[in-house]
Amino acid sequence: MTVEAFIEALAAKTPVPGGGAAAALALAQGSALAAMVVAYSLGKASLAAHQTALEEARRALEQQRRHAVQLADDDASAYARLNAAMALPKDDPTRASRIAEAARSAIVPPREILDSAAELLERVSSLVPITAPMLRSDLGVAGALAHAAAEGGALNIRANLSLLASDRESVDRASGAALARALAARASLDAALERAAARS
Repeated sequence: MTVEAFIEALAAKTPVPGGGAAAALALAQGSALAAMVVAYSLGKASLAAHQTALEEARRALEQQRRHAVQLADDDASAYARLNAAMALPKDDPTRASRIAEAARSAIVPPREILDSAAELLERVSSLVPITAPMLRSDLGVAGALAHAAAEGGALNIRANLSLLASDRESVDRASGAALARALAARASLDAALERAAARS
């Protein structure tokens, strides 16, 4: 699917793709942009001391980008199943259990998006001092995309909490902790960018 086709599908009056897929693709874009910064920094004589760390980051970001794209598909599939369960007749004796089961499955992709976004924010923060200075704004944009993905993941988890048959509080606490980790990492990234700018 082309970018234009995805945007058209996102704008269409259809259940999927929706906010979950959009959050996953924000995560994928953030990973890709950070990977671009790493690619330009690899092989630079001035960054020779950081080549091992940059190679590790390159591999991790590639894996994370691929996983994020898969999460967009996973989220769309999970929400389609939830939407189908909610469309069952209200007198169907299996409706409540099928909705609860589908809701639990629908929470998995956004939780992975949230966790992965927090990880990406931490990684991007660590890249600030070891990558090409001219590309710091790209790291900032990568962080902003990861932050959006984290917020999106948290919102989609909360949207389905009321449909769970049990464990609502534990799921809520876990997602809250993951979001707090992401926000802390975003603050760390902003501080790292400010320090780098002050040294320029």
